[in-house]
This record gives sequence, C-alpha cells and structure tokens, in this order.
Amino acid sequence: MLDHHVHTKRCRHAEGIEEDYILAAIRENLKVIGFNEHFPMSYLPRSIPVEEYAMDLEEFPEYIKEATRLREAYKEEITVKISTEVDYFEPAWKQIVEFLKPFLDQLDYIYGSVHVVDDWAVDDERFSNKWQDNDKDIIYGKYYKALIAMVRRGYFDVVGHLDLPKKFGHHPSAPMDGILDVLLDAIKENDMVIEVNTAGLRKPIREIYPSRTILENCFEKDIKITLGSDAHEPSHVGYEFNSTIEFLKEIGFEGIYTFNKRQKEFASFESMDGP
Repeated sequence: MLDHHVHTKRCRHAEGIEEDYILAAIRENLKVIGFNEHFPMSYLPRSIPVEEYAMDLEEFPEYIKEATRLREAYKEEITVKISTEVDYFEPAWKQIVEFLKPFLDQLDYIYGSVHVVDDWAVDDERFSNKWQDNDKDIIYGKYYKALIAMVRRGYFDVVGHLDLPKKFGHHPSAPMDGILDVLLDAIKENDMVIEVNTAGLRKPIREIYPSRTILENCFEKDIKITLGSDAHEPSHVGYEFNSTIEFLKEIGFEGIYTFNKRQKEFASFESMDGP
C-alpha cells in the first residue's frame, strides 16, 4: 500500500502535523507515505485566496527539514517520500521554475495539478457562481488545455486529480474525447504518471479522480498510474485503497508506481498483498 498524496496543516486547509500522518499510515499497514504539500502559490492571480491554499515560500525549507527528519526517525517502520504539489499557471511559469529550483534535489517526485482557470479555482465552492455564469464546456476546455500545457513542459512527474472540475457534479454537455485524447497522448509521450486520487469519493461527486472511462483509456495507452488519498486529515490516509485497487485490477492494471529521487519504481499489486 502506497499513499503518495497527503497534506498537513502547513497547507492552511488541513489538520494535523506530519507525524500524525505517519502514525496513521503505520496503523493502516502502508509501506510508503508521500508528503505532497502544496507548493507556495504567491504567483496566482490576486483573486485567489492563496493564504488559505498553501504555506508561504519562506516556510517551505522547514517542511522539507521536518519530513526529512521523520523519514530517518521512522525508517524501520515505513518509507517516507517527500514531494510537492505545484499548481500550474501558465502566465507564471518562469516564476514557478525559479521558486522550485532550490528544492529539486530534495524531492522524490513532483505533482503538477491545475486548480485555477482564468482567475478562479474550479474546486472552491466560494467560486460556485462561476459555474452558473459560464459555459461548462468552455471551463472544461480551458482546464484540459492548461493540463496539456503543463504536461508538455516535461517538468513534472505526476498529473494530479486529472478531472478535478467534476468535484461538485458539474459536467460538460458531451464527453470531451478529443481533447482528453490529446492530453493522454501528451502524458504518454512525456512518460508521466497519472494519479488515481480517492478524494473524489469523499466529495459531492462520489467518484474517483479520474473517471473509469479515463482510466480505461489510460490502460489502453499503457499510461502509468500511482495512488493517492489527497488526505487533509490523518483519518484520510489510505482512504478506500482496498476497493480502489480491486477497481484498478478490474480495468487490467497490475500495479502502480512510486518514486525515488525523481526515478520511477514499479510496485505490483501482488507484492502489496504480502506481509
């Protein structure tokens, strides 16, 4: 069992410290836990309440330091991975690279995700009026185009919660097969990994990110996957992983990928069944 996506109170919208999550992972018999704290978001538009979404940049070294300390302290019980979830925003690309550069050699993997379309966050209910005032097809189109641009940068290791805009049950008027095909082909071409994110099961949509249809297409294209709970409290660690692994097996997947210093490592579901 490998959970590559947990947050702590450092992100301003989660509960608990790193050690709480490690202890929860040990109780769940996880072999690996990955701290994937939101990277500071000062580069986003002013309309975005970044102070509620992530730590400040000057706090990031302390996050790395504490995760590194705990990795050593608990090395006999669990493997601790250190990562960050970077919110991709095309106009700020150079700034993102500049901010991340000092930390690259300390990270096991980097998530790239998109939350912001234009000047609002698609998964923040405080912007729900945007869903009423704008064409859903256009919103989804902008979101997927941002993901395509992110993937083509060739900078990130994992695509986080790929169909996030469905969180509150908003769907495009028709399947967006064309643009999704372009996105998945770009992911394959750049040898990126797609996250299977169980947080959607806790949200109004009550569905894993991404959908079964998208995951079936991933399997057909031989795209690699990983697994994350997107935990925002210790009780979320490993959330619904047993049923999710069975779901992935039904599709045909035989395992998931973990990372070590930005290098992929395959972990079969069969190996996870052992003691």
